[in-house]
Order: sequence, then structure tokens, then C-alpha cells
Amino acid sequence: MRSGSKQYKVRVGDKIILDKLQAPSDGKNFTFNQVLLLVNDGRITLGKPTIKGAKVLAKLIENKKGEKIRVRKYKAKVRYRRGMGFRPQLSLIQIEKIDTESGKNVHNSEKTTKTAPKRSKK
Repeated sequence: MRSGSKQYKVRVGDKIILDKLQAPSDGKNFTFNQVLLLVNDGRITLGKPTIKGAKVLAKLIENKKGEKIRVRKYKAKVRYRRGMGFRPQLSLIQIEKIDTESGKNVHNSEKTTKTAPKRSKK
């Protein structure tokens, strides 16, 4: 799914941290309509660029501040030193449900991709 300019790989029940989201009208529930890739029972659906009708439903857990990022500028031999701090505003959300166009829910599967067989040394 895409939120802002970033992409996230999510499953039902995952908790992820995003850039701060504007509060929706119903309080704490979000709907993300930009689903880029969907894996359901081992079947992969790839969007062009998004999957029509697919959406991710999530619940806001909390808004918080991230760790402080320190930015410093320094020029040698001219006594130029500047410092500045920044704390990003973040939202912690939990993925509640992933819906498709056909109305089916995507279930959490243990392993959706096959791995290549190991090559033996000769």
C-alpha cells in the first residue's frame, strides 16, 4: 500500500509507523485506497499502478513524536558552527482488514512465496 510518498508491505494485524495522518471524519479509522500489490492464497495481483477496488482498513492507535534528529553545520578555521533539531510527527496504526474488489477479505497466510531450491556443490 502507499501512504504519502512511501510504500509499505502490510498484513492483517500488523502495526506500522507512518508520517502523521490527518484525523478522519469518523475518528480513528483510516481507509487506504492505493494498494499496489495483493497476495491472496498464493495468487499475486499486481496493480497498474494500483489495484482497482482494493483497500486497506486500519485503526489509529496513537500519534506521537519520533526521535530527535540533530543537524549540524561546521566550517573549519572560520568559527562557523550551527545546530538545529527536528522531531518528526508520526502515527502508529494497526491493519484491521484488507478488502478486494470482489468483496473478499485477504487472510494472513504463513508463507506466500516459494524459495528457490538450494544448489549443491560439485
